[in-house]
Amino acid sequence: MGGGAAGGDAVGVVEPSVGTGLTAPDPTVVGRNGQPRLAPAFVEFMQGLEPGRLTDVVSGGAVVRLAGNGVGPRQGAHALSLSPVFRRWSQQTALEAAAQRG
Repeated sequence: MGGGAAGGDAVGVVEPSVGTGLTAPDPTVVGRNGQPRLAPAFVEFMQGLEPGRLTDVVSGGAVVRLAGNGVGPRQGAHALSLSPVFRRWSQQTALEAAAQRG
């Protein structure tokens, strides 16, 4: 990661790199108007996707939209792992509510 480009957000950038073993790409690139803009490769990295998963398939702006509206694989897997627990809790809550109603 180029010389602390993430600034105060460095902890949030380092954590995914620890989990994946990949080095974070620079968070910004120079846009058409010469101003910095969010780097598609960085967005892909922050979602926990392997390099090229989105950037090899769609253009830069679309990568930012797709990844921004998506669920990262690790977060999705975690949510699914919790699903049976949620179902049991939901069923228990419904039974308790029915018992209270009489």
